[in-house]
Amino acid sequence: MDACLLEISGFSGPLCSITADATWCIRDVRLALEVELGLPRGEQRLLSGTRELGEADPIGSLITDRTASLTLLRCRPEELEWLARVQLDWLSLSRAPRHIQEDKEVVLAAVLQNGLALQFAKGALLGDRELVSAAVEQNGFALQFASDRLREDRDLVLSIVQKDGLALETAHPDLRADREIVVAACRQNKLALHMAAKSLWADPELVCIADEARRQSPQTNSSHRHLTTGHSKHAPPPGCRIGGTLAMRVAMHADGAFGSKHNIDEGGAPWGHDYRWNPV
Repeated sequence: MDACLLEISGFSGPLCSITADATWCIRDVRLALEVELGLPRGEQRLLSGTRELGEADPIGSLITDRTASLTLLRCRPEELEWLARVQLDWLSLSRAPRHIQEDKEVVLAAVLQNGLALQFAKGALLGDRELVSAAVEQNGFALQFASDRLREDRDLVLSIVQKDGLALETAHPDLRADREIVVAACRQNKLALHMAAKSLWADPELVCIADEARRQSPQTNSSHRHLTTGHSKHAPPPGCRIGGTLAMRVAMHADGAFGSKHNIDEGGAPWGHDYRWNPV
């Protein structure tokens, strides 16, 4: 037997440690947890990071130096029902009762399907860094639904705009004036300069960075183009419509207006942001 140690934790902290065989699969782990904790297998969910593990998944690939760390979530019958629903359709979270929208396990399952499901979370979950990080990893625009504290989190925002420059628009206004963050966003997407604080619009270096990004990728470096064709992860799902000012921007981009004076409101600022997907 090639033994290893499984360290099992919940969201609140460590639960137990189990000596396992490296050839085990998750089914075996659940059996051991049922004995160790008295928790029925049907109420167990096991995650490695934010990835949920299936019954047949081997634990061998999770082991480093004969140790693996797993997160155990307990799901009661109602939670299990809503977990199944959101895994099939993340929008079903919008129809869940409030106590389910405050349930971290259910909301996590929804945001792993689509980060924009964060808009349906309630209470303290909007300030839960682990949950919000999972949501923005799936879709950077989910940041707009997070608490002000997380929208002001410089490290979090910087990591987001490095992957999706246009998500700069959902950051706290103070960070849209942060030059390092704006530089990172513009390097990822030339249009991010439009989302920066107005004081940075004429910054020569930022203009050059945005122009260089445009030259390097003139056809692909635009999420707005993808929004109009429905090929982006930011496109609305079937049965939804784009809400707020994004609809205007998308429509204007389709008409070739993006980048013209028509995208600037009377105050000289870019269009505002509202990326909610509204069920029809």
